[in-house]
Amino acid sequence: MPALAAVILFALTMAAGRWQLARAHYKESLRQRFDAAQAEVPFDVGTQPAAVRDMDFHRASAHGIWLPERTIFLDNRVQGGVAGYEVVMPLRLPNTARVLLVNRGWVRSDGHRDRLPQVPTPAGEISLTGRVNTLSGHFLELAGEAAPGRIWQNLTLERYARWSGLELQPFLLEQTSPAEDGLVRNWPAVDFGIDRHYGYALQWFAFAAITAFLFVFLSLRKVA
Repeated sequence: MPALAAVILFALTMAAGRWQLARAHYKESLRQRFDAAQAEVPFDVGTQPAAVRDMDFHRASAHGIWLPERTIFLDNRVQGGVAGYEVVMPLRLPNTARVLLVNRGWVRSDGHRDRLPQVPTPAGEISLTGRVNTLSGHFLELAGEAAPGRIWQNLTLERYARWSGLELQPFLLEQTSPAEDGLVRNWPAVDFGIDRHYGYALQWFAFAAITAFLFVFLSLRKVA
C-alpha cells in the first residue's frame, strides 16, 4: 500500500510539473507573437469593424475627431503612489458613425469626486497611435448595469455602448503617441508569467524527486 501511494504521488507531481512546463512554453510562444506584433507597422483603424482575433497589443493608428462629451474616467488608477483616473474618450472615425474608444492616459485626482479633471482636448481632426487592448481580462463586478455618471470602476465595450449609444470598434486603443494634454501614458509592461511557470515546474519536479528518494530510502532501511 505505501508503494502504491508513492507511485501515485510521484506520477501526480511529475504530471503537474510537465503541465507547468507546457504552460511556460505556450507563454513563450505568446511572447514571441507579442514581440513580432510590436515590430510590425501599425495597422490603420478604418471605418469597418476590425477582426480582434490575436490582436491584443498590436500597434494601430487612427485619425478622427474627439467626442469629449462621452468621456468616462476609470477610477482608482495609481501612478507613482498617486491616485487618479484613466481618461477614456471616443474618437469619431471619418466618413462613418463608428467610433474608436481610446484610453488617452492617466490624470491626477484632486480628491474631489464631484469635480472631474479638465483634460485638454483639441478640436478638429487628430491622428494618434497606440496599442490594442481587446479587454479580454475578467474582473469581479457588483452590478451588471451601466455605471451611473462618468466615473467607472471597470470598462467593458458592451456597457459603454449601452451607456453612450455609440457604435464601437470592438477594442480599446491605449494611446502611446505624445500629445500636449498633460496625461501620463506609462502603460504597464506585459508580463507573460513565464518564469513563474518554470518556478512551479521546478517545485513539482522537486516534490517528485523527494517522493522517489524517500520511498527508496525507507524501502532500503526496512530491508536492512
